[in-house]
Amino acid sequence: ELLQNENKSNKKKKNITIYYHCVIDDWGYGGTAYELMIDSLEPGESRTVTDQYCFVGDVKISNVTYK
Repeated sequence: ELLQNENKSNKKKKNITIYYHCVIDDWGYGGTAYELMIDSLEPGESRTVTDQYCFVGDVKISNVTYK
């Protein structure tokens, strides 16, 4: 599944980590939070990344951290 990420701020964001779960009908399965990393995003920049773990169901983002 593809995850679209956009920096809507006016500052560069670095070391972005997206935490997500695989879900079916709003129920998480697998018991694991997966991580995707993006090195940086400039203001207004967007990037699409591909999940490599959720083969069934959908991706639900649980948290995003950055510097």
